[in-house]
Amino acid sequence: FEAMRRDLKLEQAMVLRVDGGMVASDWTMQFLADILDLPVDCTRVPEVTALGAAWLTAWKTGLWPDAESFGARGEFHQEFQPHMAPALRKAKLKGWRQALDKVLTGAVAFERARRPFG
Repeated sequence: FEAMRRDLKLEQAMVLRVDGGMVASDWTMQFLADILDLPVDCTRVPEVTALGAAWLTAWKTGLWPDAESFGARGEFHQEFQPHMAPALRKAKLKGWRQALDKVLTGAVAFERARRPFG
């Protein structure tokens, strides 16, 4: 996420919008807001893909008037604000990077062990 933020020159004042089954977990959504230091908006309907397919069908068959009226429905219903102390966030991110480094290092070692002569 940090790389994307740098590459796109994103400002701090942004919101992450989340859908899918994980929005059912308030703990996960709060942790995501805390670790990214961003507000997280969750959809009212967890499986937005199914909602989109249903809307497209209704629109193409004339049961729904237009795209604008669908988009105006306000599908985001719950917002999680970051509350984690900066020092704790920094420590958790450092631990995550160390764990990721160990996994990646282990994957390289495993691949080398699989092909000892190649």
